[in-house]
Amino acid sequence: MVARRGFILGLIYATLFSILLLRLLWLQTLSIVDEELAGNLVRRSVEQRRESVILDQGRGRILDRNGIILAGERVHSLLLIPRMPQWHNPSLMKQIATIIGIEHQVLEAQARLNDKPFLVYKENQKKPIVLSTEQIEQLAYLQSPAIKVVPYAQRYQDAPIAAHVIGYLAQNPFLMKQKYSVQMKRGILHENDLLGVAGIEKSFDQLLQGVTTSRFTHFVDGQSDAIPGLKDRLITSTNPFYPLNVRTTLDGKLQNATEEMIDHMHMKDGAIVVLDVENSDIVVMASRPNYDPNSVYPELGKWRNRAVLSETPGSIFKTVVLAAALEDGIVKPGQKFYCSGQWDRYHLRCWAREGHGVLTLEQAYAQSCNVIIAQIASKLDPGRLEEAAESLGVLQRIGWSTELLSYPSGSIHSFRQLDGEQEGQLFDRETARTDPGVLAQTGIGQRDVRISPLQAANMVVTLLNAGQLTEPRIVTEISHNNNRSMLRFPHHRVTSYTGKGGGGVSHSTAQWLLEAMKLTVHSGTASSLLKTPVEVAGKTGTAETGLIEDGKMNQWFIGYTPTHKPKYAFAVMVRNRNAGDSHQALTITDQLLRILDE
Repeated sequence: MVARRGFILGLIYATLFSILLLRLLWLQTLSIVDEELAGNLVRRSVEQRRESVILDQGRGRILDRNGIILAGERVHSLLLIPRMPQWHNPSLMKQIATIIGIEHQVLEAQARLNDKPFLVYKENQKKPIVLSTEQIEQLAYLQSPAIKVVPYAQRYQDAPIAAHVIGYLAQNPFLMKQKYSVQMKRGILHENDLLGVAGIEKSFDQLLQGVTTSRFTHFVDGQSDAIPGLKDRLITSTNPFYPLNVRTTLDGKLQNATEEMIDHMHMKDGAIVVLDVENSDIVVMASRPNYDPNSVYPELGKWRNRAVLSETPGSIFKTVVLAAALEDGIVKPGQKFYCSGQWDRYHLRCWAREGHGVLTLEQAYAQSCNVIIAQIASKLDPGRLEEAAESLGVLQRIGWSTELLSYPSGSIHSFRQLDGEQEGQLFDRETARTDPGVLAQTGIGQRDVRISPLQAANMVVTLLNAGQLTEPRIVTEISHNNNRSMLRFPHHRVTSYTGKGGGGVSHSTAQWLLEAMKLTVHSGTASSLLKTPVEVAGKTGTAETGLIEDGKMNQWFIGYTPTHKPKYAFAVMVRNRNAGDSHQALTITDQLLRILDE
């Protein structure tokens, strides 16, 4: 019996010893059999002992035309390690709070909520504090291992400019899987990583995505205490090519001044677009209401860029009507017309209730006479009116685009620089476009007509370039981190039209309209702009929004400056003004001209 028991115990020990021996043999030969698996095993064991804070996702920077960073600036922030024994010192806590300018109770509360290392943030914000040089020096003087001054990629400034153009980032697991399934399988991206969901951040997301991250790593043991001998590590990217730089056409100085101005003038709803006359590049693009890309509430819709959304244009559309009428010989320069104040046939009234009397064609445009322009529009062929609108770029999405954008590591199909851009419109599908009454209402920019501020400003550029239509750019180049160019976006001049003869607006028609715009300021509806320090020409517009019960109006001014040698073309649009309100678009234009003249 004893012998049998000894045999069984020996067998058990032998079995356990064999299992242990095989386990050791497997571990010793693992690197030979499967190096990748062995590496993963080691990495996982290390991963369990480290706590990391990502300081830079490696996302590309967005710059203005002069190289000033608009998004993705590298700054310094404060990292706190709450588990460090030195942290539990009330005096130290108060000193740190005083240096960075927050209440020590707030700092203490953040530490209680974050038992792992974290970047200190402002009260009621999850955005890390940006340290000044003086603050960095004061923190270094404390010599505490519980705090670290670390480099940090601040995506958006505290008071960002061009927020609607740049857009914002968000977590969207569904979109991430849809766009980047290959990168997710490789472990480069994860479903909860941030990606662009609006503006340039969205249009250029595939190019802006980072390839390496920078992080701070703190090693701990099983009890979450610091491991002796393992120092904290700051791991930064050494890739000389990334992150990429996206250079926009925006002038940061003019953009900032314009946004400050419209906020000072309480423009609650609307947009401003300023284009370079030479090439249609977007110099300024501002939209209101404003939003903070650091804290977005998508359901409010404030992030939408009004500058690329189509709106009822009112009388600025008379520019298109007269372009078509002059091209087809329906009217002639200097021709005289009569305005009685109303057109009984279609119950259409002029804004001048008593009528303008006898006006030349030029005066009818400058005085924005509804009766005369509506009568001219009623004689137009609707197809020819659409052709004129297309040749001036107010029907199609006009921003820079290409069917295939190729770059060294990939390509994007149906690429458009401007996110959310809408097409213009003349007639709704159900509208009887051949009806003279419909054409009359269309002619004064009402009924179904829709134009975006970008299209309106670009129409002025087209006239200044003798009818040559160009696609406005918002980005000119993408370069590597070492400033070596990776991808350029050349000017796109539109050379094909669906209209008869394959041509756009003639040089003579364009010149006539530009002169009529001068008359609008000198003796027409925009005479209040005569007091500005720089000469300007343009066209006013006031449009019923369709919300008759609210009595809301859209106010417009489009134009160019200076008149002797045009440098800028622009559009100012103020939405949803009360019918009796002053023409805010004109007063804003006055201030915009002063900014552009500086």
